[in-house]
Amino acid sequence: MKFDLLIRSLTEGTKYIDLQKKLETNAATFTFYPPLWRLFNKKLAHITFNWQHLEFSSNADPLVAASTPGMYLFVLKPPYAIFEGYNHIMYVGMSEEGLIERLNKGYRTPSSVKQRPHVWRLILDYGLFLRWYYLPLPGLTNSELKEVESFLIGYFCDPPINRKDEPTPIKEAKKAKMST
Repeated sequence: MKFDLLIRSLTEGTKYIDLQKKLETNAATFTFYPPLWRLFNKKLAHITFNWQHLEFSSNADPLVAASTPGMYLFVLKPPYAIFEGYNHIMYVGMSEEGLIERLNKGYRTPSSVKQRPHVWRLILDYGLFLRWYYLPLPGLTNSELKEVESFLIGYFCDPPINRKDEPTPIKEAKKAKMST
């Protein structure tokens, strides 16, 4: 819901309980644990992180050659410059088939995205506020890409839309919690 509509709704008598339900629907859990940053930074030391980005709502394609594999992030960025650095990494992914192909076939085609309900919901709810960051990594094998993806998920402490591919320390910690 856009802010001006929210303010108008509140001033025109929206019950705060309705607002609470909307806020709960959009809530996400974030974890921050600096020792993981040190660990995964070491694991990723061989990668040069020269991220590029585009507004997800645009029809622009990544500035890479077709079939260039790499990593990508969905980053939620509020549209107002109250604080420039205020972003949330919502999803970490990889593309072996190519970054352009992944964006166009995997995320801009509704029938493809509907097979991934968490990502579909992210795009529906926040599409206008998403940036798609990408990192071309030509020459890496599929297993190397998966390893980088897993380490990035660990570095960003398990982004809320990621549902798999957690690094082993995070998987083990979650299992330990579940068994107690």
